[in-house]
Amino acid sequence: MQSILQEDTDRNRTSPYAYTGHKFEFRALGASQNPAFPMSVIAATMAKECKLATERLKSGVKLDDLLIELREQTREVRFEDDGYSHEWAVEAVKRGLYVPERFTDVYDKLQEALEVFVEVGACSKKEIAAKTEVTREGYIKTVDMEYRAFLSLARQQIIPRAFKYVQLLKFSSTKIEINKFAEGFFTLFDHCIKTIE
Repeated sequence: MQSILQEDTDRNRTSPYAYTGHKFEFRALGASQNPAFPMSVIAATMAKECKLATERLKSGVKLDDLLIELREQTREVRFEDDGYSHEWAVEAVKRGLYVPERFTDVYDKLQEALEVFVEVGACSKKEIAAKTEVTREGYIKTVDMEYRAFLSLARQQIIPRAFKYVQLLKFSSTKIEINKFAEGFFTLFDHCIKTIE
């Protein structure tokens, strides 16, 4: 098998699966996320594709022809630039790929995407439905906890300090400046709450 040269361009830094000399690094997750589930999805997908490739080779297709065919079939998902950029999202839509507008949109497609586990015999449809529900519920609970923490922080720390600051302004500023500050602060606070909700 041909050796894989280490990527020395910016693509390596921005790749979710970077090749770093003697290994591939999985960089597609946030720090708090467990890589076990995404890696299982990748392994199941690879198993399915290897099975399909093996069937093609057994049917008489030559290896070189199969590799050329696979390269052409996967052209739309390859992007040789910053995979985290807005440009990639725009380009992906042009190529007909699914790009969620919000993170929660992913859950609408999750069960369909996880059908690969059924295809390779790793899970039943019932298990996939359960995994989808548990994943969705975990996300909802995490967002709810963060929202409550933000409100608590705002009520106990931010708002009281803002009012103290307004009191200080009373002695050093005009009433108009105080009203402008208070109006701006509460507009910003309302915006934060609406964004979280």
